[in-house]
Amino acid sequence: MTRVLVVEDERPLLRALAMNLVARGYAVTEAESGARALAALADQKHDAIVLDLGLPDISGVEVIKAVREFSATPIIVLSARSGSADKVQALDLGADDYVTKPFRFEELDLRVAKTLSERANNRRGYYRSCSGNGSPGFPIAITGPTRFRTSSSSCSGLNIIM
Repeated sequence: MTRVLVVEDERPLLRALAMNLVARGYAVTEAESGARALAALADQKHDAIVLDLGLPDISGVEVIKAVREFSATPIIVLSARSGSADKVQALDLGADDYVTKPFRFEELDLRVAKTLSERANNRRGYYRSCSGNGSPGFPIAITGPTRFRTSSSSCSGLNIIM
C-alpha cells in the first residue's frame, strides 16, 4: 500500500487530509510538526509527503532541505503562502509540486496521484525534463530522482528522443 506522510500543524485540516487520503486507498502517517515529520521519515519509508510550509518548530522549507539530504521521496507542498518567491524557493529546494490553500481535495488527490505516477515512471528510467535551469550553457536534465548538468546539444537530443 502506498504510504503518504501528511505534515500539517492545523489539527482539523490534518485529520481531514488524512481521512481523504485513506478514503482514496493510501496509508497515512500524520505529523503536526517538522520534527515529528523527520522522525516519521526516519522510522518508516513513505512514498510521498504532503507538507505545509508554516510549521510551529521547523519551517517547511527546512524540512524540504533536510529530506533532500537523504531521500528522493516526492514532496507536495500545501501552503497558504501564494507568493511566487515562496513557490520558487520550495520547488528549487526539491519540492515536486505546490498546492496553494485554500484548495479542493480533488486537486490535491490528482496532484498526489500524478506525482506518484511520475516518480514510478522515473524509477523505470524514463526521461523527465531538460531545462535551462543550470548555469549558463549547462541545462539540467532530470532522469528519475537525479539531476545532472548537460550540454545544450545533449539537452536538445533528449528532447528529440522524448
